[in-house]
Amino acid sequence: MGRGGFNKFIGVIVLLILLTLLKRWFNYSYALVWFGTLFGYYLPFIDHLFYAFVVRPNEEFSKSVRSMLTVKTIFSPQKIKALVAYVHQTKFQEARLIVHTVYFQLLFLLLTLLILTSNSNLFGRGLVYGFSLKLFVEQLVEFVQSGKIDRWFSQIPIKLDEHRERVYLYANGLVLFVFTLML
Repeated sequence: MGRGGFNKFIGVIVLLILLTLLKRWFNYSYALVWFGTLFGYYLPFIDHLFYAFVVRPNEEFSKSVRSMLTVKTIFSPQKIKALVAYVHQTKFQEARLIVHTVYFQLLFLLLTLLILTSNSNLFGRGLVYGFSLKLFVEQLVEFVQSGKIDRWFSQIPIKLDEHRERVYLYANGLVLFVFTLML
């Protein structure tokens, strides 16, 4: 995990500590929310693997990922770190990710709302929250680094200017804040 990944991990831990203190989650059962959130936060990485193995298996990126992820290397922490670093460095080369689109994100926000309002399973609530949090953080980081998030809108025939992308990020952040309160 690089420095940026570690900082994001610490940010999620700080958020969970604040939630624990504010919501008075002093029962051991709330550890399931922590585990679910952390697991859900790292789950969108599977989108890159799905892209490499199923969506575009003939691209150079996909061939590199498949060569890095073999049965022998799956249990090697150094190889997994190298794979994560490679995916992070080349993530803008992937043209047809499934999870990293606005369509998926909006659908998943609806699913998150459904689970947060109707499910009492703490792990599941944390999982969908962590997943939604990760998608928002990735968009926010991409916007800060490049000044745009047009890659997320690539499957929509509408082009948004920087102001509308900001409005989308603010709205997404507000929805995530409401989900945080519902957690």
